Amino acid sequence: MATIADFKAAERALAIQFTAFEEMKQNPELRKALELDAALEAFCIEHKTSRAALYELLALDIEPQKKQVKKPAATPAKPAASKPASKPAGKRAAPIMKIRVFANPHTGEELTVRGNRDGKFNQWNAEYGADVVRSWKIREYDAPPKTKAA
Repeated sequence: MATIADFKAAERALAIQFTAFEEMKQNPELRKALELDAALEAFCIEHKTSRAALYELLALDIEPQKKQVKKPAATPAKPAASKPASKPAGKRAAPIMKIRVFANPHTGEELTVRGNRDGKFNQWNAEYGADVVRSWKIREYDAPPKTKAA
């Protein structure tokens, strides 16, 4: 009898998953993503290239041409200012860290990252690729540095 109960439980779970799958198929964002995926596949076949080569091409960082800054006309030299007082040795200000918030569209999970050593963030990078994960950034803000408890 236990096998029948196991079978019925698996059948119910499958029905729930199938219903969720059907709902996903109705999502307009998913439809657009699938159309783009099909178009990329057709492009790769037509041009006899791989997706990896296409992604590499799209990930190229093209430097914008630097504008030349016009220098103002010569101005009279200013008198030398006195040297500002230096900070005491060993006391440097900690850098302000960037806090970044990412949302995984596949799982709906949000992740707050301070630096690049977060395990879940690195797992996403390995699974989906760093460029893709960077595109999931929702917001970024400055946070005060961590302080050591005295």
